[in-house]
Amino acid sequence: MIRILVVVTVQDVDTSEGSEELAAIRTLLERHVQLTDSAWGARLLEGFEHFMFNFRVVRPRIDKEAMKQGGTIQKVPLKVVG
Repeated sequence: MIRILVVVTVQDVDTSEGSEELAAIRTLLERHVQLTDSAWGARLLEGFEHFMFNFRVVRPRIDKEAMKQGGTIQKVPLKVVG
């Protein structure tokens, strides 16, 4: 078995007007609904202004300052929650 360890940060989505993050989420949802005819995806799109606050952005995290000082990056197992 191969284990891959990734350090990430989980952040709220930028919900400001003109947000690129929200635009990307909406585009992905539209594509998903188009390809799968997902009723849940369509519901998310219909109520996007309400549901947008439930999305999170997951990004890799690198503590550059710690690395400069010879530190190591804390590793945690990546889990998919369904």
